[in-house]
Amino acid sequence: VGTTDSALDANGVLEIDTTISLETTWHAMEELVSMGLVRSIGI
Repeated sequence: VGTTDSALDANGVLEIDTTISLETTWHAMEELVSMGLVRSIGI
């Protein structure tokens, strides 16, 4: 399936922080585009 450097719980399930909204994440990604660190945002 592949590997990840992300944190996994004791059962090997990816730990996802659900306290951060998708809107907040999207705005942060837009800022990365503005800073020239990424060219586009894909979904």
